[in-house]
Amino acid sequence: MRIPFLHLLCFGLTAVGAEAQRNQPVPEPYAVQNVRLALAEDAPLNTILLRDGRIEALLPQDSEVPSEYRLLDGTGLIALPAFVDAYSHAGLTMPEPWVDQDDPLDTERDVRVEMRIANRKGILPHWSAADGWKMERKASEDFLRRGIAGVLVAPHGELLAGDSALALMNGKPRREALLRTHVFAHAAFDARGDGYPGTLMAYHAQLRQFWMDARWQAKLQARRAQGLDAPRTPVDEDLEAGMRVLNGQQRLVCEADSARDIHRWLALADEFGFQLAIAGGRDAWQMAPELARRQVPVVLTLDWADEVPDPAAKETVKAPGKEETLQESPKEDAEEGSKQTEGTAKDSKTDRWTYTEPLALRTERRREWLLQRDNAVRLYEAGVPIYFGSGSESAKQLLERLGVVVEAGLPADEALQILSERTAEWLGATQDLGALAAGRAATFCLWKGSPFAKKSKVRYAFVEGLLSQWDDKDADKDDDKKSDADGDSDAALGSFAGTWVLDFGKDSPDLEVTMKLEVSEEHIVMGTWEGQGDEGALDSQSVTGTVQGVDFVLESEAVLEGITVPIKIEGTWHGDELSGNVHSNNPIVELELTFVGQRQPQGDR
Repeated sequence: MRIPFLHLLCFGLTAVGAEAQRNQPVPEPYAVQNVRLALAEDAPLNTILLRDGRIEALLPQDSEVPSEYRLLDGTGLIALPAFVDAYSHAGLTMPEPWVDQDDPLDTERDVRVEMRIANRKGILPHWSAADGWKMERKASEDFLRRGIAGVLVAPHGELLAGDSALALMNGKPRREALLRTHVFAHAAFDARGDGYPGTLMAYHAQLRQFWMDARWQAKLQARRAQGLDAPRTPVDEDLEAGMRVLNGQQRLVCEADSARDIHRWLALADEFGFQLAIAGGRDAWQMAPELARRQVPVVLTLDWADEVPDPAAKETVKAPGKEETLQESPKEDAEEGSKQTEGTAKDSKTDRWTYTEPLALRTERRREWLLQRDNAVRLYEAGVPIYFGSGSESAKQLLERLGVVVEAGLPADEALQILSERTAEWLGATQDLGALAAGRAATFCLWKGSPFAKKSKVRYAFVEGLLSQWDDKDADKDDDKKSDADGDSDAALGSFAGTWVLDFGKDSPDLEVTMKLEVSEEHIVMGTWEGQGDEGALDSQSVTGTVQGVDFVLESEAVLEGITVPIKIEGTWHGDELSGNVHSNNPIVELELTFVGQRQPQGDR
């Protein structure tokens, strides 16, 4: 019997296609042996059986393992559920808002007597982060190497910014990485673009007007559904999304760092009856009793400045058998003075006065930093539901800051529960994240040491049964880079000091700024800046800040449109080059510029 050639060709193509399908990564049966399931050193050892991306069983250490399982020896490692980042902007690109959704404003007519019908500056609640999220495999791996497998991707930067989406850090395309869409609605006292609204009062008016419009639309639709007289309502996705919040179908997560902003959101929630959560929460401890009474969740981004050195620590001397006292050593002072005199005679360059901030100011800076560090502990002790998110920072910083919080008093076991099971439950993802238990998704990490210790590392990570692994060399790369940067900074502390010329490129081609900076032993930066713009010379202003490793944060003032506003200058420096941005959050005069800079040669300073 002769078989047509075309049939043979089709059969061959089918076979190749089937083989290609089998070459896709699929979870293999694994037996992870000799691992602890808790931080305690004396915790019993266990074997975890994985099959088809789920945890099949948790067995005692000496249990017999069927032959079809691949063995993974986890001796010395701790198996913990993968963490969940409860608030992140990673991989998210916000859309350009469609502001004018009503009739164009007639500029030839007199003053309007009512609000515009659909001025939607800052209003895009119908938008979903799932539509603007794209995570590269390397970025996804950065989260996973910190033990984080789930990330709530949150829209931001608008009064009503849209809905968040929960994503899995599996390195797969978006359709396979997303776990949930439309998780929470998100809000902030902020709006991009020019024009109304642009002040805090206007933000409140815009939000109130929108929510009242949403209520009115719902009433009209209800009347029409009952067959009663009512005008036709416009098709408006934003109003529909707004009603989901007002009806209690969706929680509104509001960005707020100051106690005043938290109080403002609480007042709006009382007025319109929506469920509230706070993101950021830097000063939330000031509202702890009220937040605990209402059981308002707070997602802490731990976005504080670098630790401020304790000014009392350097002067503390402990005598044998006595309490710690503050004292000065006359002998050391005399020797230091002698060295300075000798140095002055040898080299005039050492006869330079270095500014040191007053003790009272350094003490106050330290006190403010401690309040921010202890914020999570105070909220936890008050009974406020807390979660943790990286915000606009990295997963690495989140874990490092959590280590500081645990050292400050948050129990490590509680921190683990918050990062895993409680966050997964809050986000409605308990089937896929949050627990190491039979029947649950095989999404967990094997840690070398406690996650909150400085030298801890993730050696292996399973995401729905698929294995990723890193050896010690890979895990140490980032730490080595950071150590090198810090070491260079300490070895040449004055390197950041000098005269820097900043170029703002296309952001402001006619603007040139010169900064003259000094750096103290406490990494405090002091100096001045002056500039030349298209309208002539700019008044010289003082500048203060800090430099840690290659990162610097400076604060100053600038006169913009006749108004003096505070500005922040942030960036990184390497050798004789630096780059960063200048910005101001002043609601009247907004500023956002990027720059690159060059150190001016010493002879030209």
